[in-house]
Amino acid sequence: MATEKQIEANRRNALKSRGPRTQEGKDRSRQNALKHGLTAETLGVLPNEDPSLFEGRVDSWLRDLGVRNEVEDALIRRAATQSWKLERFDRCEASISTKRIHDQAEVDQAAHRERIPQWIDRLFPTIEQVRQTGIDPTPTAKILRELESTARGCRWILECWEQFKKLVDDRGHWTLTDELLLVRLMGHGHITIDNAQVIDLMVASRVLMRPNVALDADRWDAGPYSLRLDRDALRDACRRRPTTRDEAARVLGAAIDKGITRMEIVLNLRERDGDDWGAEESANRAAFDPSAEGERLRRYQTTTQRDMIRILESVSKLRLEAMKLEKEEAKRDATRSIEPDPAFLRNEPNPAIEAEDPEEPTDEATDAEHPEEPTGEATVRQADGPAPVLLRNEPKFDREVERGAEIPSIGQGAESEPIPLRRAS
Repeated sequence: MATEKQIEANRRNALKSRGPRTQEGKDRSRQNALKHGLTAETLGVLPNEDPSLFEGRVDSWLRDLGVRNEVEDALIRRAATQSWKLERFDRCEASISTKRIHDQAEVDQAAHRERIPQWIDRLFPTIEQVRQTGIDPTPTAKILRELESTARGCRWILECWEQFKKLVDDRGHWTLTDELLLVRLMGHGHITIDNAQVIDLMVASRVLMRPNVALDADRWDAGPYSLRLDRDALRDACRRRPTTRDEAARVLGAAIDKGITRMEIVLNLRERDGDDWGAEESANRAAFDPSAEGERLRRYQTTTQRDMIRILESVSKLRLEAMKLEKEEAKRDATRSIEPDPAFLRNEPNPAIEAEDPEEPTDEATDAEHPEEPTGEATVRQADGPAPVLLRNEPKFDREVERGAEIPSIGQGAESEPIPLRRAS
């Protein structure tokens, strides 16, 4: 617990600290808690970003979208800022994923290297293990692939082949254990062996161990490892077995030389390209961040993208509304331009027209210039009266005209004289 003197000293020291005084120092202190900048409200450009690129982004958006007023200017600037934040999110996500991939690669590589001794034990079990659990049922080819995927495993296999070569060349003591390891290095032994080449090597191995013992497929000694062989293939191999140890050594030596040559090639590839520990699969697993922080970043991205799209849609709606108003205004202007003269609507005489044509043609002149054509209409004329009146060609009226009926003059009372009717010629 602090004493009174310590507390008093801390207070005096605190009075001496006034924090950042310059604007540059204040700007730096504002970014002390900055993590990724995706939710920053007032920070447009981070210290590691180029302000000129940000301004160029905003200017290009304003130019391409064609700002027409201050409202659109503010909205488009906001949308450009959101697009800048989306790119910032992509860089942040790429950085996090890269770190996760590297970290996961180190873990997977270490785990893969640690499994090499386990694969060796499964490939070459001891007699006690075979007696307790039998031969590992895992396909031998799969175990070999795991061992050959690392330079360490390749070196171990190469050492085994070289030991076989030395043992065969020196005509050393060949055992059933060596026979088992040879069969396993050939990729067999977990199930019944029916490969003729492998069975020939096993027969040569028995000849190298006991050249004077006759081999019979029906009385074949499976040994402590209890390797199962196909009887028919074994009978064929016994019939073509080597007759001497030297011949058996040559058969084994040829197979061993092939194994050494192949493993040297694989080892060179591993030393040049690195271990094949599943880097691609490890990277695919680590590329996605399922943590709460990764989910939060993805929500930020979704929100920012939705905000940018909503802003652009708002700009589009404003422009559609403006176009609609412009069309309505143009329509009203066109309507006002074709509005008829009020004097025409009131059927008043036009002085300009009367001045151009002061005298109207008489009916006789009109009839002389344009003789009437039969129209099927009846013409009513008053004797020494006004111009004839055209009546509708209604059926009932036609019948009265045919009968020579007389109708009263239009505009006169019942006492006026009848007006003769005639058909319009």
